[in-house]
Order: sequence, then structure tokens, then C-alpha cells
Amino acid sequence: MIFNENLTLSNKLPELPDSNTFINVDMNSFGVTAGSSSSPVLKSIGMNTCVYLGLYDRANKVAGVSHISVPLLRVKNFWEIDKSVDEEIIEVLKTMKKNGSYINRKGIQVVVIGGHIDRGGADFLNYPLHSIVLGRLSQIGFQKPEIIIPYENGDCFNIALDSRDGFTYKLKDIKPLNYTRFDALRMQMGSLKPHITSDTRSLK
Repeated sequence: MIFNENLTLSNKLPELPDSNTFINVDMNSFGVTAGSSSSPVLKSIGMNTCVYLGLYDRANKVAGVSHISVPLLRVKNFWEIDKSVDEEIIEVLKTMKKNGSYINRKGIQVVVIGGHIDRGGADFLNYPLHSIVLGRLSQIGFQKPEIIIPYENGDCFNIALDSRDGFTYKLKDIKPLNYTRFDALRMQMGSLKPHITSDTRSLK
């Protein structure tokens, strides 16, 4: 089902209470899990101009979530953002494959939430990350995402993906993550290569 981009998030996604049993995916990182895992739900918190990318292999019940921003250690100018997004998507797919996904891209459910739409004239601080992610997914060979929700008017997205059935949820009653200022800076800086989230329950 393709959702109309003009609807509000609350009209699109069912709500789910947040839980400490969910695997947390930090900014500029990704997580992978499977329906057979003891922790089958992935979540990512606090996306607005960042992009939530959810990938779900329906046949094998393997899920990947990436919290995509611009990793400042890897991206020095606007034109390197495409490359950074490519690297992130490919690394998620590789990790999903290690954990049982066949990576038939036509059979993978795709969800893209958050990030600016390309309206022309974007600068480095207002890069159209939503449009960039959609463009790179298309070039890699994915079908159009089933859920597409761009960032608008100060939205903040807290999203979960259940690998047992592929459902995407809007989280409510968010649990505190207790990040320090150093943690926040480290996540914003990212790393030289895409990496798995700090939550050790994520599959590797």
C-alpha cells in the first residue's frame, strides 16, 4: 500500500508503546534483527531532518533499520552525501543477508520516513536527504517504498519495525535513552564507514 505523502503521520501508522525490549538504532548507524530473534523489534528515535529507512524481507522475516543523517567524519561536502547513503544501504543489505535474507530486492518492503524533500536551492545544512534516499533506492533496484513520509513543519518521528510481521509503528510513551552530550556528538560525527548500532542485541 502506498500512502499519500500529504497525510500526517498520526493518520498513517498504528501506535505502539515504546519498550526497552526493542533494539535501539542510534543516529548514523543501523540495526538488523529477525522474527526468530529474542529481540525481534527495531526502533529509532528522534528523526526529523534525519531519515528512517526500514527494510523487511517478507519471505525470511529479516529486518534492517537505518537512522540516516550526514556523518560529518565521512561527508565533507554536499556531493558526498549520495555516496554516504549508498554505503549505508549496501551495508544494511549485507548484514541482512548474513542473517538469512535472500536480498531479492523486489521482495523487500521499504519504508522511508523523515528528511527534507528536494525543493531546489538546498544548502549543506538543509540537504534534501529524503529525496536523496529515495533516489538511491531506485538506482539500486528497489521498488517504490510502501510508506513514504517526508519531514514537514518540525515533525519528530519515533518509529519501530517488527520483524515478525513487517509492521511499521509510530512509537508512543518514549523511554529515555540517557545519551550524554558526548554520545550525541559522537553519533552526529558518525564514523568513516557505516556501522552497527551500539545496542548489542542487533544481529551482526
